Amino acid sequence: MTMSRISGNQAYAHMNIWLLQHRNGFKGWCLRTCNDAWALPHTAPSAIEAWHQTPAQHRHKDLKGIKVGAPIYFDGGAYGHIVLQSKRAGYVISTDAPTPDYIGEVPYSWFEKHWGYKLLGWADHFCGQDLVLTDYPK
Repeated sequence: MTMSRISGNQAYAHMNIWLLQHRNGFKGWCLRTCNDAWALPHTAPSAIEAWHQTPAQHRHKDLKGIKVGAPIYFDGGAYGHIVLQSKRAGYVISTDAPTPDYIGEVPYSWFEKHWGYKLLGWADHFCGQDLVLTDYPK
């Protein structure tokens, strides 16, 4: 396996810039947005497929060890959903939450409460690459 060229902090910062710029055009593009934030190729057709393509040893159900920028997956709808761990403990940075078409920062529980999506877990591997994850959220 190869290592990602950028870190989780950089991936998070990439998405956070879009949040701060209040840019739109992200509706339904959760996987593509996370791929772009990590500067990785698009290797799966949907977020739920990306979860299933992640080797089992890189999938983690317990969020206690999660680090900034790690992809977090949810099951729901036809395609599932993927977000990145925020620098804030208990929060993620995501497309379409809380506002459709925009990047936002919401608690983990937001997706189940508002969309009925189930949290699957997080990964330290994405798009065929081991991720450089260094910092814990605060």
